[in-house]
Amino acid sequence: MSHSARHTANGGTTSIKLGDRKAILSEIAASKSRSVHYLVLEAVDHYLTRETARLDFLREANDSLRQYHETGLHTSSHDMDAWMDSLFSDSPLPAPSCRK
Repeated sequence: MSHSARHTANGGTTSIKLGDRKAILSEIAASKSRSVHYLVLEAVDHYLTRETARLDFLREANDSLRQYHETGLHTSSHDMDAWMDSLFSDSPLPAPSCRK
């Protein structure tokens, strides 16, 4: 989705004080034939992508930990290391199974 489509779909406008950053952004924007607005939206999009991925990772890790506490099922680091090392060989091992 383009920046403008996202902006229109959300309908929100936020004002920010850039301070000394505006001169630097203006210089970068000119060198890329883009607007400061475009660069700010691009930076926000990168931030949202990174933070959303981080939050998803943390949720998944917490769910895995909760599941481990409930079931006791796990795979040892030794089994995982052996499996991962085998993935680069001519005869990869099957993925290790969970056990109590």
